Amino acid sequence: MNKFLLPLILLASTGTLWLSPTNQRQQFNKDLAVLAQYMPGFSKNPKTAYNQLLQEIYQDKTANIPAMQSISKDLTKGFPNILAYSKAPCINDNDSEVKQRSNVSKIRSLLELTRTIDGEPVPTQVATKLLRSIDSLLGLLQNKKITECNTQLSALLQVDPTKELSRFLYVAGLLRLPKKFIHFLTDYVSQQLAQNLQGQINNPQLQAQIEPLIRLLGNDADAHTIQHSTKIKKGLTLQGHKKPLISAAFSHHGNKIVTASWDTTAKIWNTETGACIHTLKGRRGPINSAFFSPDGTKLITASDDTAKIWDAQTGQLLHTLQDHTSAVGSANFSPDGKLIITASLDKTAKIWNTETGTCIHTLQGHKKYVESATFSPDGKLIVTASDDCTAKIWEIFDKSKVTAAEYLLYHAFINSGLQAVQLIDGSYGAQIINQLNSRFPEDQPLIPVL
Repeated sequence: MNKFLLPLILLASTGTLWLSPTNQRQQFNKDLAVLAQYMPGFSKNPKTAYNQLLQEIYQDKTANIPAMQSISKDLTKGFPNILAYSKAPCINDNDSEVKQRSNVSKIRSLLELTRTIDGEPVPTQVATKLLRSIDSLLGLLQNKKITECNTQLSALLQVDPTKELSRFLYVAGLLRLPKKFIHFLTDYVSQQLAQNLQGQINNPQLQAQIEPLIRLLGNDADAHTIQHSTKIKKGLTLQGHKKPLISAAFSHHGNKIVTASWDTTAKIWNTETGACIHTLKGRRGPINSAFFSPDGTKLITASDDTAKIWDAQTGQLLHTLQDHTSAVGSANFSPDGKLIITASLDKTAKIWNTETGTCIHTLQGHKKYVESATFSPDGKLIVTASDDCTAKIWEIFDKSKVTAAEYLLYHAFINSGLQAVQLIDGSYGAQIINQLNSRFPEDQPLIPVL
């Protein structure tokens, strides 16, 4: 192998390598040997693979020790999450021949697949960096570390967000990665649009900004679905309330407890020590219920004719949910924490947006007080219990097929906190929103227009 390796290095090297110490050249040789085995065609003709790699390095002027070591390190580590979750035939297939292939062979297939991305040639160094980023994001997502996943993606999209997201989507589709990874990428786009949705809708550049993404997501095909509309020490006693307690509940991780009392306060406690961490005040009447959000970062309390959302870490009041006309008996989060359901003596239950504190829908139909309301485990149903001797099951979400552009703008609207938007006739955003709303009854638009 070395008999033709050294001449090729000398042929393709820049002046930097000529001046490098012997041990650096030896390290370069080792890294090159590692890299070459991943090059397409290596198993059939190693010499051609070396030539191809050296030519690429020379043309891209990346013939330096750090660059070679970086690529070599990435390929040596491999891409375990991609290899585990990709459904691409050359990676995971029931075919016995594919199953018996080594990881080196599969990584070689990955590099071969990503040598051209959306018609654009991609250098090995860029392809390995892209695969490493996707592998890392996929690992975080599979372990449900959503916050870390968003932070890492934001850091990766500093230079050219649209181009980089397009590459992520293209490779994700090419490798047949899990749908939730695709949804994570599209939801990220919606969240970015939501930061200034009113301005973006009528922005003449909107179409140019999201068109590359929409093309990869299916253009105008109705291919996307939107949904609308523990451990306790025995004998530990929590003392601090001045009047009887009405409810007590654990946080998701079990490290905190929240209690609701007739003394008009709710208290957050440390499960291990029994110490009171925060006292939540500001109610006129008894606290009828108190619950943590599924991720443990928020609390919802119900009292008088309102419900209140609190920061579970600081005890700070975030939102007051005001729309009921009589006492609120219970309030609960949806399984994903994005919605809240409240039950009231005004004979209604109401669905709220957790982030914005706005009322999304009112459930009417009971003839007497609604005593409680809770979500089903999958978050698709709500059950309400009433003094009229009935319980009602409500299917709160309809599913509709929409285009990629409609999907992005709808989720941007949901995340924006806006009640309605203003449209400029003829703008791209106006066309998409009008097209989306036309799918539904005129008095029930998904994105209300002023």
